[in-house]
Amino acid sequence: MGSDDKKEETPLDQLEQVKETVEKFIKPIAAVISAVLPILIKYGSVLWNFWNKLPKDEAKIVIGLAFCFFGGLYPLLFAAFQAARSSGWDSMIEAISVLTNEMTIILEEDKKDNQKDEDGDGIPDVDEISNKEFVLRKTKLIVTKVNPKKVDDAIGTLYKVWLGVAAALMVKFARTISLSLALADGLNKPVQKYLAPLLAKIVPKEYSKWPSVLTGW
Repeated sequence: MGSDDKKEETPLDQLEQVKETVEKFIKPIAAVISAVLPILIKYGSVLWNFWNKLPKDEAKIVIGLAFCFFGGLYPLLFAAFQAARSSGWDSMIEAISVLTNEMTIILEEDKKDNQKDEDGDGIPDVDEISNKEFVLRKTKLIVTKVNPKKVDDAIGTLYKVWLGVAAALMVKFARTISLSLALADGLNKPVQKYLAPLLAKIVPKEYSKWPSVLTGW
């Protein structure tokens, strides 16, 4: 082997390259998310409020027409829709509302954070830090401002509805998911009893809301 031969890249080297690439684009990606998400939330809320104001009979007519004209083109989509309605539609909508509220809180806090100029030089602090520091700063903002219990409950609700949809579309796959959920529930009790208190002692006070949620995952 000559000395000019290239050293073979290890998975860790490739992971490091991916990390550097993500860090390079993280600021513009965060800017796009901060700009687009509020718009999606705003107009999504407008459409949902409009839908809720429709008389029930008219709403059923709209759904029926959609099934008549597009049911043959998108059978899985409409089957999933019907399965979601029978698997806990109201709880799913409530879960989406909770997640939307939490995202709104994070977006508001992010907006305030982007305007901070603690050194008083006229330049926002986020524009003066490295990409790595930016990721750590925004990660800390999210984990300290979000309500992990609400988010965990909402994601759990969506997961249960998704399980109902999976059961309707693919029974065998749904059985596998049910088994995994049963195993997870069985492991959760000893984990909550022994691991969660240990984590609660070692994590910083500002992250005290997270141990019980993380061990549940």
